[in-house]
Amino acid sequence: MQLKSLRLFMAVAETGSFVAAAERMHTVQSNVTAHLKKLEEELDAQLVHRAGKTRLTSAGRALVAYAERMLSAHAVRA
Repeated sequence: MQLKSLRLFMAVAETGSFVAAAERMHTVQSNVTAHLKKLEEELDAQLVHRAGKTRLTSAGRALVAYAERMLSAHAVRA
């Protein structure tokens, strides 16, 4: 699991949009999608509902708490 993937996931969680997350993170939407798909494969869980408005699944909500801790811990050490 890459920190970049967690950052992109958090941007999706916070904005509710792959496009808005891409804009916030200064990348393209396809990159955000690829990172989230890889995270979902690694975790063997769907993280977001993609039909209609982008919403987190229960696994996605659980990952938010983990990602916040990991990113915070990494920021302290950096």
